[in-house]
Amino acid sequence: MTPKGKDHMWKIALLLAIVMSATSTAYGDWAECRDCSSLAAQDLELIRGGYQTGDGLEVSFGIEKAVFINGILQATSTLNVPLLGGESSQALSGNVLADRAMTIQKGAGNSIDMAGGREGLFTFIQNSLDFAAIKNVTRIDATVNVLNTYRNMNLRSLINEQLINAMK
Repeated sequence: MTPKGKDHMWKIALLLAIVMSATSTAYGDWAECRDCSSLAAQDLELIRGGYQTGDGLEVSFGIEKAVFINGILQATSTLNVPLLGGESSQALSGNVLADRAMTIQKGAGNSIDMAGGREGLFTFIQNSLDFAAIKNVTRIDATVNVLNTYRNMNLRSLINEQLINAMK
């Protein structure tokens, strides 16, 4: 693997570590999803994004946020990263997180000042009701396809071994 390829893989690994550390285990209760079914791989490919390195490594992920108040879904927000192909390292444009902030207000007398231009994957929940159960759920769907990289590593290892044996 070239030094440029290794650098690119480190960037992807760092990005995944940051994204995965952004979740909170306090909201990890999936009891309400026991009867849920999973999507087919073809459907998932249409709704999530990711990165692809020049040597065939693909990293795909999507982030979905949902807010439930008293068990009723109030709002959802989805962030999909577009698939970047080739060896060129491209940065996400600055407006990817524009208009991703959610504001959920329940009850009377709630107000929030958005004049500061809050951009990002933020959720502002204001509640003036008594005994309301609020759940803010963040779900990250990540997939790494390393089959091509694994095959290339095995082929390189086999060729190196044969070259060493031929020199003996």
